[in-house]
Amino acid sequence: MKKHLALIALSFGLILSACGDGRNTAEEKVGTEQAPEVKTKLDLGMVHENLAFKSDPSTSYAIYLPVGMRSKEKYPVLYCIDPHGQGKLPLYMYRELADSFNIILVGCNTSKNGMSFNESERGLNQLIKEVQNLYPVHSAVRLLGFSGGAKVALEYANKHPEVRQVLYAGGVSQFTRQNNVSLLGFAGIRDMNYADVVGFEVSLGNAPFQHQLIEWSGAHEFPNAETMKDGFYFIQNDSVMNYQQKKPKTSQENIMREQLLKRKFFQSFGTKDLTWWENEIAALHDFAKNDVMYERVLGFIGLGCYSLTSNAINAGDIDKAEYALEIYLAATPDNEDAKKFAEQVAQMKQQIK
Repeated sequence: MKKHLALIALSFGLILSACGDGRNTAEEKVGTEQAPEVKTKLDLGMVHENLAFKSDPSTSYAIYLPVGMRSKEKYPVLYCIDPHGQGKLPLYMYRELADSFNIILVGCNTSKNGMSFNESERGLNQLIKEVQNLYPVHSAVRLLGFSGGAKVALEYANKHPEVRQVLYAGGVSQFTRQNNVSLLGFAGIRDMNYADVVGFEVSLGNAPFQHQLIEWSGAHEFPNAETMKDGFYFIQNDSVMNYQQKKPKTSQENIMREQLLKRKFFQSFGTKDLTWWENEIAALHDFAKNDVMYERVLGFIGLGCYSLTSNAINAGDIDKAEYALEIYLAATPDNEDAKKFAEQVAQMKQQIK
């Protein structure tokens, strides 16, 4: 059952978007390493949103240096990967945590949804090299990724043994590495990828490294600062305080039921008419009043429609765009992307009159 559940979870995650224990070594603790001379001077306690790379001034990154930094110490650094290349966003969200835990935050502006992994990998390689050359940071790499950024973080950790910890939310990818790494996931109960994230944790099973998963109240988004406090604690301690109270309580049977329901709708794109979709979505909205699982399924349908509508518009196929858009607006009527697509389709139709 566990293996089957994991395969289903990973399939949806991939479609839409020596046995060390991974513990931090003593020499990596804050304040125990002698730092080299810092080669750049930036204000502490401020998000620097777009710093040009020394190696390539046409690209940039974001950074936050905690207010308590001292020049003769090295600090852990958390590289944050936003799916839209907005590296500053998690830095603004977590800057107070960075101050409390004395952790440097770096935002990646180069990795974005739609890129190949090789492109994202090159951007991360450039970013990590730049930061390690310019700032007093530990050599161990720690990554935080959300949605498509979470997939990139996990894939990057698979290939790069210098990655010691990965925090991920709203997305997963296959993970085969078996040593000197630890993972902490965040599963929002209103996130359409909740079942994928929970299934991924199940798939890790008795893997010979530390892995934990926290359930929180959010949707498809970076966890809020209160929730992410556990992530910063994890960076320092490789564990979550009071973990049994925070891990998901849902059963494997419920996760399987949700994944099979998502599969049903995924296979119905392009094969069922709009009347069928209208009836099915109306029932989902009704069920969602009492069970958040159906809200997640509606979000999953919306996510699929985003891709279908975008591809149809880019191909100039108005019929397919209208089909996907009608389902999109029925499933997620307040979705701003769907409304923008509706405007684009209306303009396309006007142009051919």
